[in-house]
Amino acid sequence: MKTARDFPYQTVTDRTNHGKAAEWCKEKFGPRWEAIGYREGTWCTFWQGRGVPGSYEWFFLNEQDYLMFTLKWL
Repeated sequence: MKTARDFPYQTVTDRTNHGKAAEWCKEKFGPRWEAIGYREGTWCTFWQGRGVPGSYEWFFLNEQDYLMFTLKWL
């Protein structure tokens, strides 16, 4: 069973385009991976918490998806 630690490609964005980026990922890569729910996803995103307000960490299972994301959103 896959966990968030199984996603080898990671990056961080601010909240400016978080919603649009998440929708774009869903269109390109399918539903996001969820710890409780859809565990077949190949990408996911999480708020980094109070220590880094306004930042989101993105995780990708596939290098190609990660590269497409970074070219589009970073």
